[in-house]
Amino acid sequence: DTYTATAPGLLDIWFTATATSFITFIKGTLPEDASLKDKIKFFIDTTVSPALASHGGAVTLDEVTDDGIVKVRFQGGCLGCSMVGLTLKEGIQTQLNQAFPGMIKDVVDVTDHKVTEETYG
Repeated sequence: DTYTATAPGLLDIWFTATATSFITFIKGTLPEDASLKDKIKFFIDTTVSPALASHGGAVTLDEVTDDGIVKVRFQGGCLGCSMVGLTLKEGIQTQLNQAFPGMIKDVVDVTDHKVTEETYG
């Protein structure tokens, strides 16, 4: 199944991925016994963060709790951006839910947001 998650008006970022293709790709890249955290980190590093890079931003995985809470930290142009909440829920969480169905309970931003000269917008 192909899905597209968009955050209308949000930095014109379109997140597009194929969940089945990603799972096939990850199987050839990570060890078979890779943890959920390792798989999510790989997904964020190869799919999510590069999309944000076009606007000077990035996101990294901070933690995955035992009950399925994914904690991420924004960087660069995302720091202090007023649209980061929309990016988190409509972009990142949607992608993770598609790539890891039933495994993600929530995605939480743990960034200490401060507006800097790098902040997008």
